[in-house]
Amino acid sequence: MNNKNSFISPLSMSIGVLLSAALTFAACKKNNNDSNPIAALSISHAAPGFPAYDFKINGVMVLRRPLKYGTYLDYDFLNSGKQEFSVSPKGSMEVSARSTFTLKPQTYYSIYIADSASKPAFLLTEDDLSAPPAGKAKIRFVNLGPDAGPLDLSVSGKDSLLFSKTDYRTSTEFKLIDTTAALKMQITETGNANVLSSTTIKIEKNRVYTLRATGLKTATDSTKLGLSLITNR
Repeated sequence: MNNKNSFISPLSMSIGVLLSAALTFAACKKNNNDSNPIAALSISHAAPGFPAYDFKINGVMVLRRPLKYGTYLDYDFLNSGKQEFSVSPKGSMEVSARSTFTLKPQTYYSIYIADSASKPAFLLTEDDLSAPPAGKAKIRFVNLGPDAGPLDLSVSGKDSLLFSKTDYRTSTEFKLIDTTAALKMQITETGNANVLSSTTIKIEKNRVYTLRATGLKTATDSTKLGLSLITNR
């Protein structure tokens, strides 16, 4: 359920321009210069029960194809300032969810389409993609399980929690983590040792990751509660 696609933003930037803009981000931040009016956005479909959404920015379709459940799109660039995001069922003009957010210049964001098909909602996070210390990586946890309640995330076999009491539709801050070829991560209900889902991931140095809990605790099909990893950087 950790599928990566690409999308066409209102700026429709190429890979070369993407890299140039990223370097400009870094330079502007270093010089405290807010003259660069762009932000960057990643999109994630985590609303179980609906197969595909059309995604629009200010009423304009920005996807090459509808976004399927469980997939996410890499960062692409758009104007900063007030932006209206909306989703509609594939091929439909009916708006299922609409929200307006103010994006800061030279800032990376992720937007998650969450909740259920009957009442999708957005979670917008500001993403710190600054490089971790040498030999380390950074990871955060996002709880997108509508019926899961608060969740704890831990490494299997270790007593201490990596993240605790993460409420639904909430993201933690990024935390430093050691690199490893195989790390088994698991989620439990806060206050309950019963493992709801687990996955084994690889952590590489200098990377920035998001671990998503998506799906329904009560489901037994492809929308059941599970963990998936996004590489933000």
